[in-house]
Order: sequence, then structure tokens, then C-alpha cells
Amino acid sequence: MSRTIRKSAWSLVLTIGLLSLAAASTAASPVIEPQSASQVVEIAQLTGHLGAVYSLAWSPDGARLASAGSDGTVRIWDPQAGSLPLTLEQGIVSRWGVAWSPDGLRLASVQCGGMIRVWDAVTGKKLTEGPLQSGCAYCVAWSPDGSRLAVGEGNGTILILDPSDLRIVAEWPGHVEGGLSTEVIAIAWSPDGTQLASGGLDFALRIWDAATGAPLAVLRATTYARNDINGVAWSPDGRRIATAGQDGYVRLWDPAERVEVRSFRVSLSWARGVSWSPDGTALATSGAGGRLAIWDPQTGALLAALSERGPDVWAVAFSPDGTKLASGSGRYESRTGDSPIRIWGLP
Repeated sequence: MSRTIRKSAWSLVLTIGLLSLAAASTAASPVIEPQSASQVVEIAQLTGHLGAVYSLAWSPDGARLASAGSDGTVRIWDPQAGSLPLTLEQGIVSRWGVAWSPDGLRLASVQCGGMIRVWDAVTGKKLTEGPLQSGCAYCVAWSPDGSRLAVGEGNGTILILDPSDLRIVAEWPGHVEGGLSTEVIAIAWSPDGTQLASGGLDFALRIWDAATGAPLAVLRATTYARNDINGVAWSPDGRRIATAGQDGYVRLWDPAERVEVRSFRVSLSWARGVSWSPDGTALATSGAGGRLAIWDPQTGALLAALSERGPDVWAVAFSPDGTKLASGSGRYESRTGDSPIRIWGLP
């Protein structure tokens, strides 16, 4: 398994693909025209994952990158050096989600296979672990103050845990309607920690009071297509929530007014990854067919379109300083073939 880093000396002029994605925009969005021929440089590839890279998360200081994938591994990388200092987990079931503690000292991981674990992110030592009620979880998020972990379960339940011992603090019957439960696929805390947003196979974005668990809103797009909510991200100022849907659209919601304010056609199939730049002026999205793009969330302009010329792109993440973008791709549930994590330098 290679741990080398392959640096590219070429830059991508991103005019090809801009027009094709713009043509797929909806009437609900403004006409998307390229505002500039942005140049984005692929500065590194981190190799080692075999199969799809489902989740990516930068450490708070931006020095390290955590990943989880279908090859059953959770890894921590040093993108600057191109090295893989830690492999935290190796198993036979997919690892779906990773999240850093706000102080950067711990990492939480979840899987379809029964366990949530918290790791020492410096040494790689397992600090604690606990069983999942449904045996499967696709997402985990650390509260901004570091006091709680939120986990989306495969039975539609949201668990709030004490990260020190993974004791269940609260249990919300999240994505359950009419006695039927659906998997929670994505979860995110508001920047101030007062609310929690979640998305699942019931096609709904749900917003919760983080202190009481009271449901504040249930938002669904008007669409006749299947629309599982695969990705959720709050804007840095807390005024917008971005969701990635199975219908191929990324939508922006106003959590205060409970309305959809904008949509982007990300893929002709499904969308999954959403990540805001630290200053909130750009939104990165990813989806099926190698789709990776950067948008202006205020105007709807497509700023850059990257074709990975390969498998589906599952995960995308801006670095904390906004100078880099990480993307993870691969074939669903594959455990063969190298799936590099790409690091893009932004203008």
C-alpha cells in the first residue's frame, strides 16, 4: 500500500464543465454563467485507501486530515509532508464518518458494524468505544464546545453522547414518521451549538433545539425525484444550511425563515458532499460521476468545476484557512484499487 504523495505541476483551467453544469441549472436558480476562468492547482495526492473515501475532516489547525472509507480504515494524514502517520482502524466493514474534537486532540469515528470509537489523535490510541443501537451509523459530529457528540443512527434515531465515556445523554426519535424509521445520513451542529441539523432517507432536513431535542423544523424540497438528504453543512455565520440530495441538487435553506433560498444542479445522478469556505463566500459540492464544483452561494455563480475523470466523489472539505480543498472519491463499497485523496490549491 503506497504512502507516497504524487505532486502535480500542472494547473487546471476550469472552463470545460462550467457550461455543462450551468446548462443543468434549475429555473429556481439564477442562470449560472462562469464569472471567471479560475485556475485551481492539484497540489497533492494522498494514496493508501482501497475503495471509496466516504468522509474527510481537517483538524482545527489545518495540519492534519482524517479520512474514512469502504476499505474499513480510518486514517490521519499529514498533507504537507505527504505522509500517513496514523491508521486508527482496520476492519471488514465500511467506516463512514469522522469528526475532530474542537481542540484537535481527539477523533471520533462511526461505522456500519456496531461501534462508535473515540481516539487519541496524536498517538492513535483508542480512548473509548461503545455500541450503536441499530448497529450502523453514517455520520458523527462534535459540538462546538467539545462537550457532546451527535450520532445519526441507522434506525432514524439521533444520539447525543458524552465523548469522555460515550454515555447516552439524550436520544431523539429523529427521522421517524408514521411509525416508520429511516437512516440518518448527515448531521451538523450550528456554529453556536444551539441547534442541530440532520438529513436522512425520509427526504427531510430536520432542525433541532440542541439543548432540549425539541424539533424546530422539517424541511423538504418540492421534487418528484427520490431525494435522500446525503450531506448537511451550516454556513459559518449560521444563516444558511446547505444540503446535498439524491436528486442531484444542493440546496440552501434559511433556518430562521424555514425556506429554500437557492439550488444548484451538482450531478445528473446524486449529490453528497457540501463544505463551506471559512469566510462563507464559497461552497464546494460533490457527487456522482466525478463531479466536484465550487459555487458563489450569494449569486449562484459557478466559480469552478473540477472533473476528477473517474469514480463518484463522496466527500469534500475546505481547509480551515480556506487555501486548500480536499476531495475523496471511489467506487461504492469497493475494497480494491487505489483511491487517492486529492488536495487542491485554491487561488
